[in-house]
Amino acid sequence: MLPNTITILSKNYTIILNDGWKFIKSKLADPNVTYVRVDGTGSCLADLFDFLMKIIQACEFRNPATPLVKYIR
Repeated sequence: MLPNTITILSKNYTIILNDGWKFIKSKLADPNVTYVRVDGTGSCLADLFDFLMKIIQACEFRNPATPLVKYIR
């Protein structure tokens, strides 16, 4: 099973699974692509941070809750 995001810090890009979680499929040039590559100066850390924050938010709202807040304070 492939991960939802792969960040390559040395090359400054992130590959993100096109499952509708980060991108709106209908707004992409080809909505049927499996992965979307996001590159550019400084973009890979911002994309990785955004992905990790979405994971934390998803875990906070699941039932029973995952107590991630106590680990990030």
